Amino acid sequence: MRKKILRQLLTIYKILVYITLLSAVLSSYVSGEDGIQLEPVTVTASRIYSEESDSRVRVRSQDLVLFGEEDRLSHFSVASVLSKFSSADTRTRGPYGVQADISLRGAPFEENLVLLDGVSLNDPKSGHHNMDLPLTLYDIERIDVTYGPASSVYGSGALGGALNIVSRSPEDKLRFSVSSSAGYWDFYRGGASLNVPLGRLKNRTSVEWSRSSGFAPETEFDTLTASSYNQVTFELAKLDIFAGYLTKKFGARSFYSDLYPDEEESVNTGLLVARAEIKRDGVSITPLLRWKRLQDKFILDRNRTNFSRNDHTTNLYGGEISSQVDTPIGNMAFGAEVGNEDISSTNLGEHNRVKNSLFLEYENRISGILLNTSARLDYYSTFGFQFSPSFNVGYKILPALALRAGAARAFRVPTFTELYYSSPANKGNPDLTPEEGWTYDAGFDYSVCGIMVSGTAFLRNTENIIDWTRKGASKVWQVENIGEFDMYGLESSLRLELAELLGKQRIPFGDCGISLKYSYLEGLDKKGITSKYVLEYLKHNLSLSVECALPFGFKEKINFSFKKRIGSEKYFLLDSTIYKNVKLKNGSANFFVKFSNILDTKYTEQGDIEMPGFAVFGGMDVRF
Repeated sequence: MRKKILRQLLTIYKILVYITLLSAVLSSYVSGEDGIQLEPVTVTASRIYSEESDSRVRVRSQDLVLFGEEDRLSHFSVASVLSKFSSADTRTRGPYGVQADISLRGAPFEENLVLLDGVSLNDPKSGHHNMDLPLTLYDIERIDVTYGPASSVYGSGALGGALNIVSRSPEDKLRFSVSSSAGYWDFYRGGASLNVPLGRLKNRTSVEWSRSSGFAPETEFDTLTASSYNQVTFELAKLDIFAGYLTKKFGARSFYSDLYPDEEESVNTGLLVARAEIKRDGVSITPLLRWKRLQDKFILDRNRTNFSRNDHTTNLYGGEISSQVDTPIGNMAFGAEVGNEDISSTNLGEHNRVKNSLFLEYENRISGILLNTSARLDYYSTFGFQFSPSFNVGYKILPALALRAGAARAFRVPTFTELYYSSPANKGNPDLTPEEGWTYDAGFDYSVCGIMVSGTAFLRNTENIIDWTRKGASKVWQVENIGEFDMYGLESSLRLELAELLGKQRIPFGDCGISLKYSYLEGLDKKGITSKYVLEYLKHNLSLSVECALPFGFKEKINFSFKKRIGSEKYFLLDSTIYKNVKLKNGSANFFVKFSNILDTKYTEQGDIEMPGFAVFGGMDVRF
């Protein structure tokens, strides 16, 4: 025990010395130029964009996080940011988001969409790869989360909700950023980003690398991400081309089976998205092409490399054209999408499916009432037609109070893994049918004088729900349509901006904000089966965040959370991050020290997979 404490103190000391020396060196370049400030934005959760949108009138339950310089510095993955969302559940199997599943409103990870600028990144082989994102943290401007069905807008997979990553456009100035951080378990991370404007063309090229020896045996990892974002602007049009690549290799200790703990996995993901936007006289036309390729190599027992080794390659490609027309009687968006999903696998075989889609959305504002309705028709060559309508309304009953309600249908087609996978521990089922269901919700949003309060109640009824189950004494997970499953829940959030509420003169050292979020979920239990995902939802999810300025220009963020999952013990987590911004002659520098799991809580998020204990990290980011 004494040796462990001494090692922890030595690591903390090294990090503090590292930051102190860098701060001292860079402070000699002090000047008066600030870093970039992000403009306020409004989440619309639709294909319709309106410059007259009022953030206090919404038709959906939504969350938004602006991704500033501090977030890029202290967060190690997109998954770690989701702790800020009230009804989001991030279930990780390893540290730093090396493998993470996202759940919204208690829906299993397969029932949620992950998008980049409205383009679905969900992997057709397995939802476990949905967060294998080939983009760096430099590429992110904000993250929008829409709770509830989104199939009427985006298609298959959005029963629980949709997570949309909004990319940061290249800037019109020459910029260079470099970052470095280190911490417990031989963790190192580095990154760099170069922004170059060349007339009408703007380019940002970024790279990030991270590695760790792991907090426990078989938890090591090594990742590399590179991206390039090109934007060309014309008088009435704009062309965006994004390309990204991710490669990572990691020890997968009991990730998918407790019968074989010594697992290993490597993933390579490539992404290319090209989008044009043409606007004139209240009409916009947006054609889009996309291609995503993912290679996954999985070894069930790394000590026997030829035992149950799986090599999978999936391709997801297609095109879309959409248009928006603004008229005196409302705004309308419509379009069509074609796509193909295929897989070549040593375990699952070779399969292909084609999908075609038509979609339509209408929105109108009448005397404080916001009406939004949308519909989408999807056709899959292997599953036939799926129709997804939605109806939503928002009403500003008072200047500071708005009400909202909605109903929508959503669906999800099975993944290739659910259909065809076979191993000694898991068996797929080629006879699966798509999940489908309706969700009904109602809520309110209140905002006045530094106080923001939101609340939502919802009911989701899903039929033909898909899950991996064990029956009786069986040790093998078998996937099947387990029937109907009802889930209802409550979501609430409170945000206090103390400087606006009490006056800046009463707040020492500057601004201070407090955020409290809580969600409650209740599902209809399925008797007689052991569920792998559906019945292990997060029943109680409470988070408290405090962000306050400190003396000498420091700032601290404290995050406390309480979680109780069905089938698991409750636990508490406490994290704290201290920041310091230093102004440089031609830019700025940010430094941080992060204390993670301060209470050294022993907990799991997925099965019996142990999560990391107390740790300390530190680093810096310089921007010129």
